[in-house]
Amino acid sequence: MIWLGIVEVKAINNNEDLGGAAGAFVNVAYIASSQNDFIQNVNESFQANDFEVIEIEEIENEENLSIDNPDNAEKLELIREIKNGEKIAWGTFHTFDDE
Repeated sequence: MIWLGIVEVKAINNNEDLGGAAGAFVNVAYIASSQNDFIQNVNESFQANDFEVIEIEEIENEENLSIDNPDNAEKLELIREIKNGEKIAWGTFHTFDDE
């Protein structure tokens, strides 16, 4: 089953992908057997790419996603990427700075 969530991350180990921002939020889709499996796999994938996962929010599976909601357009694209063979799909990183 495809699971989705919004992941808050910060770059670690001299990762410059966020351009010096304090952190970012990003939509993620992943094939997992359960919500716990999704959380574990997301954490491992981001750590392997020099990101620390701060929090994973709004976890849902594809069956519960409303296709009529325009706010879900990116999530629907991520699901398409998974169905086309990707193991994990990340959306746009929305960066933020410390206040």
